[in-house]
Amino acid sequence: MALQWRTLRPEEQATSVKLAHSRTASVRLVERARIRLLACQGHRVPAMAPPLQRTALTVRTWCQRFHTAGLAGLADQPGAGRPAPSAPHAVAAGLATALTPPAPRG
Repeated sequence: MALQWRTLRPEEQATSVKLAHSRTASVRLVERARIRLLACQGHRVPAMAPPLQRTALTVRTWCQRFHTAGLAGLADQPGAGRPAPSAPHAVAAGLATALTPPAPRG
């Protein structure tokens, strides 16, 4: 049985088309917008996956995330796992200190 996706609202359609043809947006976001546009054109998941060089599971995942969350569902979610132990500015300060030559002895 084919999955039924909701139709795009006009503003979602315009944003998806813009993203799908963007040269400045992230590659991931462009790919996800293309997946969504193909789905709205009536293409089935198994037919969309090979030309996009993705598995059917990946295509289905992005279609489902769009279906539940709209355009916000196409963005990356925070990664799993433990957060970084240090703030980026603290890491930068530590690197700067480590890369500074030692004071002359004398």
